[in-house]
Amino acid sequence: MATFSFDSFAAWALPLRSNTTRGLAAEYLVAHAVGGDLSQPRDEWGNHDTVTADGITVEVKSGAYLQAWTQSAPSTIVYTGLRGKWLGEQGIYLDGPREYRSQAYVFAAHTTTDPDRYDALDPGQWEFRVLGRSRLVALNQDSISLTRLQQLHPEPIAYRDLSAAVRDVSFA
Repeated sequence: MATFSFDSFAAWALPLRSNTTRGLAAEYLVAHAVGGDLSQPRDEWGNHDTVTADGITVEVKSGAYLQAWTQSAPSTIVYTGLRGKWLGEQGIYLDGPREYRSQAYVFAAHTTTDPDRYDALDPGQWEFRVLGRSRLVALNQDSISLTRLQQLHPEPIAYRDLSAAVRDVSFA
């Protein structure tokens, strides 16, 4: 008789170098940093990835140099899906244009290039940059490369400073 556990399921279903799972890890880290509600499961159909303790809506975009597949060189990081349609109940898209739906956008780049050191849940292996919605509206783009983001915000924000950075850009 087989025994089942969440840990064995998670190791099988949620490889941390896959794009989907890594994105969830980034959302979790950011939600933790900004005081998002971690007592409930995330709402995969929500209009925002997390909401700070003081009500600021946050979208998290993630990318990485390492992927789950064999690579000949590190990946180029591009953050996509900056705009989206608003979602109603049960994840049904509402009529209207695609818009920037959050007040703050956290761009997370997992920077490790050594597969043996890769740990998606180590905040020290990530670089974070934060832009407010108004800055993205001015850019009028659906995606942005890490290279372009580094031109706009050259220095990454320390994990411990994410909450303050989100607060700062949301009121700018």
